Amino acid sequence: MPACWQTPSFWPAIPDTAAERHFSGQMLDYWTGFARNGTPISANGPARQPFGTASAFMHFGVTPSASSGFMPGMYALHEQVMCRRRAEGSQSWTWRTGSSAPVLPAPNPACTAERF
Repeated sequence: MPACWQTPSFWPAIPDTAAERHFSGQMLDYWTGFARNGTPISANGPARQPFGTASAFMHFGVTPSASSGFMPGMYALHEQVMCRRRAEGSQSWTWRTGSSAPVLPAPNPACTAERF
């Protein structure tokens, strides 16, 4: 491994195996596509779909695979809160959840569970 890739002392060693180099190459293909045109795309892997209503995501394992249903329900509450804040119009909707969050605005028909 070149000296410039070495990690500081007391850090875990970077694995230098064929499998790790292959995995790194796959990830680099998608990151390069994203840097090039704003879409994570790889000439050697499956097409990445937008997250959207199917909760699409890319799983990077032995080979990359496109899948859907990422952590069902995990982000639905957060999306509901942000939608209600945007619709209400007078609250910052980009952050502040939890105990320091402002009072949640009333339900809004535009923020239905089906949307998420």
